[in-house]
Amino acid sequence: RLSTAVLDFPGSGETKLHARPNVQDLDRFAEEGDVASARALFRQMLESADKGSAGISQLRECHTLLIRAHVNAGDLPGAEASYEKMTQEGISASRETYGEILELCARHKDLLKAEVWLNRMQADGLIPCTATLNLILEHCETLDDASLWFNAMQELGIPRDVGSYNTVMTIYGRESNFLRTDTLLRLGEWVTLMRDDGILPDRRTYALLVDACSRAGNLVQMQGWLDEMEQRSIEPDRYTFTVLVKAFSEAKMAAEAEACIEAMRERGMDPEPLFYEMVVRSFCDTRNPQGAQRWVDVAMDSGRASASCFLPLIEYFAEIHRATEVKELLSTMEQAGVVYERRDIFNSIIKNLGKLGLINEMMQWLARMNFAGYADVQTYNKCLTTCLAQNDQKAADRLLQQMVSGGSGITESKAKDTRVMEATGDQDGIAPNDVTCGLILKNMEQHTPDRAVAFLFSMYTRLKVAPSVTHYNHALRACAHHGDTRTAEQLYTLMEHEGISPDYRSLDSLARAYA
Repeated sequence: RLSTAVLDFPGSGETKLHARPNVQDLDRFAEEGDVASARALFRQMLESADKGSAGISQLRECHTLLIRAHVNAGDLPGAEASYEKMTQEGISASRETYGEILELCARHKDLLKAEVWLNRMQADGLIPCTATLNLILEHCETLDDASLWFNAMQELGIPRDVGSYNTVMTIYGRESNFLRTDTLLRLGEWVTLMRDDGILPDRRTYALLVDACSRAGNLVQMQGWLDEMEQRSIEPDRYTFTVLVKAFSEAKMAAEAEACIEAMRERGMDPEPLFYEMVVRSFCDTRNPQGAQRWVDVAMDSGRASASCFLPLIEYFAEIHRATEVKELLSTMEQAGVVYERRDIFNSIIKNLGKLGLINEMMQWLARMNFAGYADVQTYNKCLTTCLAQNDQKAADRLLQQMVSGGSGITESKAKDTRVMEATGDQDGIAPNDVTCGLILKNMEQHTPDRAVAFLFSMYTRLKVAPSVTHYNHALRACAHHGDTRTAEQLYTLMEHEGISPDYRSLDSLARAYA
């Protein structure tokens, strides 16, 4: 007699078996993929089962449920072993039994083993149901594999349904180049074949076709499929609306993209931030900032605004040099508590602030990015480029200081009445790289050579960046600009000593120093 406590089945781990077990309990364990509990219960039921012909049906059901437990646990060898045990006991497998194993083969993407089990099933005079073959189709990774199983359905007399066609069309779309004109034609042929089988396209079919037309840039054909959906009273789903908004936005058809989002809202579908971003970008692309701002406001009012919704408008105003509007948008975004802590968001904001020459604001956002852990040497180099392009040497010095020592690494010293940036302190910040040093040296070409020389030496001693011929060439150009032949010769000699081969630019700068 079974107790009401949990049983420990040797070698099977903890079970959940309770008093008076029955098929319903076994089915529950099978659905949960709890092999240990299912096997313990199975053995108890096996002891009391009718071994005569009258009990064969119940035994077959129990064996199938045990196999299902292995299937839901992802244990193909265990499912196969249970099948072999079943047949050794003289119990033939049912279509459901084979279907369970075929399902697991599909989930393991083991199509060769699925074919073996299909052959064993046929040898027993059984054929799988449409749902089982559709599951195998869904796990095919190539169109060739999908076509083999799709054609096998017809050869075995298994009815193909709309799901069968949708799966094959999905795989075809995944492998296709939509820039080719025959791709949409081939999808149309699949729809014709579907209709010849007496099957009508469903919502998923139309979504696939609309997506394909969108990717091919064929909005006329896309509209044709939408019209057919309307004629058949098939409402677009969220995926279809996503495709439509994306297609209209990329085609700069802002009004159509806007209408799609309005239709979603009317149907009770809450558009995600991505939808608002796409329609805002669409209005910006059509040079309509008022329309873009309207949808930013709608997104905020609905609580679906993200930083990505603001970016198209920020980029638009930065492009036309409207600094006031950009600062207002950033202020609104922060006041609304919009989350912006993503590397691409930070990079875009910093880039556009730099484009407007808003160096202080750019530095503030860089500090936030650094605090959030997203800043890297590439970001600092871009900001450094902006500072140098704006002739903001103070900001450039500050950036290098932050990179070298996290805030205390640059001092200013006097050398022949010329300011020299000298790296000091521990390098616990974002380490400068060769690009950083190249940017700084390039900016020193118009200054007296001693400044470039001092920075070159700091690369060796403090920055731990090995100078290249490019770095020496910047210093040589400073010599050429000021006619400093002595320093140029010393640099040329040092290059050879360090094993750096001069190039034609080095020779040209050396010659110009003498000119």
